[in-house]
Amino acid sequence: LTNFIYNFVYNNFIDIAREKYGVCTIQKCLLEGDEMAQKQIINLIIENLDCVIKNDFGNYLIQYIFTKMKDINFELILPLITKIEENLLDFCKNKYSASVLEKCFERGDEKISQHFLTYLLEKHSNDIIHIAANKYGFFVIKKSFFVNNVEINKKIISIIKNDINKLNFNSKEKKLVYSLLKEFSEFLC
Repeated sequence: LTNFIYNFVYNNFIDIAREKYGVCTIQKCLLEGDEMAQKQIINLIIENLDCVIKNDFGNYLIQYIFTKMKDINFELILPLITKIEENLLDFCKNKYSASVLEKCFERGDEKISQHFLTYLLEKHSNDIIHIAANKYGFFVIKKSFFVNNVEINKKIISIIKNDINKLNFNSKEKKLVYSLLKEFSEFLC
């Protein structure tokens, strides 16, 4: 009896995902739908990732997947995680997509959070200082310390400490990063 709702969502996905109440509808479809419906919605998110994650309402859809859907199959959302990782640096520096990552680190599944951080350390360790110096990226890095993995936290803070001289001498970005070092000094070796 609900197939017409799902068909409407599939056919009008991007318009619905960009609306305040439309996001709520898609979230409900994810919650109530079977694995096939969930997979189809996640595929639509992946196809339209940039439009969804950088949208003031659409980003809540991805936050919902990472923070509220604790019982969702990790393998089902792994393609979404991988797609986000492809543009992780850009997403860390954008207002709405950065909030997705913040919420993931703050309240999301540990497995997903550690996956993002491991990728960041392996592929973009030289860019962590520039993420931390960005007004949105700063909060992504700050919230990454909510992830319960001391080794990852130590690596991140060590990289920041070692790379802080890459920033301009008396810049506001450097002062911002120093505040991060001070706040999480317990992870310094």
